[in-house]
Amino acid sequence: MLERDPTSQGLFSRVLSDQQQLLYRELQKRDRLLAQIYIGAVWVFSDSENPERVPQSAYSMREMMNKLPYFEVEEDRSPDLYHRIKRTQELWVKAVEESHCFQELSWKGEIDESLSAFLSGMIEFFNWYKCRPTITKDASQFIQEQYSASYYPESLHKEVLKRWMKAYGFFNGVLHYDKLVMHDEFERVLRDTEGLLLEMFLPEPTEDFDSLDALIREGENDARH
Repeated sequence: MLERDPTSQGLFSRVLSDQQQLLYRELQKRDRLLAQIYIGAVWVFSDSENPERVPQSAYSMREMMNKLPYFEVEEDRSPDLYHRIKRTQELWVKAVEESHCFQELSWKGEIDESLSAFLSGMIEFFNWYKCRPTITKDASQFIQEQYSASYYPESLHKEVLKRWMKAYGFFNGVLHYDKLVMHDEFERVLRDTEGLLLEMFLPEPTEDFDSLDALIREGENDARH
């Protein structure tokens, strides 16, 4: 963990822009680990001698966006997808090996204990899978929590979520080498993402959201034609 404010230290005082210093401070208010991950993304990208600075910076940005929705939430300790699939597979193997219903590569007769355990396990798995958290669900809830519902229209929520998922997809593609980008393009997306986070953390109330809704709808209509 960071023990001091890097914006006051040599390298960071030269590297961080005003926007980055402001975002760093806002992240520190929420969780020091988030601020540290973000600084890592900026630091590695600023190292022009590092040939892997773009995917490494993208990894840190992706991880920060993954963790942001949980900084005030108790860690979910429920089994992840891999362990749930492994447990269901174990039930399946046991049913095939022990169930009297499995004969000549087909299922016959009344459901016995082994097959019943597998079917119950499948019900549990698919119920969990249907309601499981997703990146989009988590991001949507997190974004909603950053704004006051009294002045935060649904149209704005959709626009902010769209920008969030676009940035997330960009960083995820870059770190997996699925998307090759030039340094200037990466820097532009990095700056846009910083701006998006600051808009969420420091929203500016306005009474003119009816006009904003109208402009967004107008833009959507123009895009369709």
